[in-house]
Amino acid sequence: MLLSLKKLIEGKIKWFKKTNLVRSISFSEKLQVIVEKYNQVQDLEVLITEMIDFAKEIGSRYQRRY
Repeated sequence: MLLSLKKLIEGKIKWFKKTNLVRSISFSEKLQVIVEKYNQVQDLEVLITEMIDFAKEIGSRYQRRY
């Protein structure tokens, strides 16, 4: 599940890279922070929650474009 969610997020970041480079960099950095935080505390529940919230944020930004 996590790998699929991460790939979905990375796919949306790639889309933003084509249309809004600054936004894609911001999203890439935010994803990196989430992964690094998980690596430090190893709390799977926190990682899942943060990745889902982040995916929702990207989705809402994506929908605003259309």
